[in-house]
Amino acid sequence: MDRFLSTRPVWNDRGQIIFIYGDVFYSEAAMQSVCAPLAEGYLWFGRSCPGPFPGQRHPELFAFSFAAQCADRIETALRTVRQRYIAGEIRRCIGWDVYAQMQGLDAKPGLVDGNFVEINDITDDFDSRRDYRAWLRHYRNLQSTRLSREGMRKACRQAHE
Repeated sequence: MDRFLSTRPVWNDRGQIIFIYGDVFYSEAAMQSVCAPLAEGYLWFGRSCPGPFPGQRHPELFAFSFAAQCADRIETALRTVRQRYIAGEIRRCIGWDVYAQMQGLDAKPGLVDGNFVEINDITDDFDSRRDYRAWLRHYRNLQSTRLSREGMRKACRQAHE
């Protein structure tokens, strides 16, 4: 929580604040979604279930965005989660816990109820080199498959002209 709270002095007092997790590869569509203007409220962006590639074992959060008028509410949720962790009331102190605190849910990764934007594409979080290598292998396979399909479509079009 401290990584978010330490930035509090530079949060906008007007407009939008976006936290983009630094250990994530974002698809273009995911970045467009995360960076879309938000005039009010807050949104969390992530995957509420294991991802489409092998090795993606659990839900992930990728970013969150909020309008300046929600800053105090966000700060309160961050501080509450931090205090609950220090007191031993919860066993983790991660983004899912803040999301759960704000939504009034049990802090279970993947449990979503509003204010959540599902991103279930090539966007993924990397906790280790192994995660990155596995993702890269599957991404390259996806790209070569897509290119092969596009090549086949082009060949079919040319044959029918």
